[in-house]
Amino acid sequence: MNTSGNSICSRCGNVLQPSVAPNQQAMAQRQPFVLKPGEVVANRYRVLDLVGRGGMGAIYRVHDNVLNEQVALKTLLPQFAQDKTVVERFYNEARIARQLSHPNIVRVHDIGIAGQVMYISMEFLQGKSLRSFLEDRNTFQPLSIRQKLLIIDQICAALEYAH
Repeated sequence: MNTSGNSICSRCGNVLQPSVAPNQQAMAQRQPFVLKPGEVVANRYRVLDLVGRGGMGAIYRVHDNVLNEQVALKTLLPQFAQDKTVVERFYNEARIARQLSHPNIVRVHDIGIAGQVMYISMEFLQGKSLRSFLEDRNTFQPLSIRQKLLIIDQICAALEYAH
């Protein structure tokens, strides 16, 4: 039983949200959903920081207390959790990736739901995403043909393996 003032559920370890008035609740729904550093998800993943956001979710660098290592936690925003098609696609991505083992495909560890957080945990790769790498490039100094072919070759190798 949780007593008033507790910020963590004594049963599952999830962070408890304080009750809010209806007008505060409407404001909270407009705010983007963000896990905070130190917050624990599924009594297993301690949030270290936000890595990136997309239109439907976010990726966090977390410490996995079971594996005792840093992993990436891909989350689905709560407003998409009501859409069965989106949820099925989210879990299907994890189920398929879980079966793959290739140097150019990130390794998936776990999928689940904790409170309002639907997640996929996967290996954490240090560095920039391809998108960031390309966006950070000086527009006056394009990639060489060799660099472009190297990137395309790696993408094609992963796609060939997956399909």
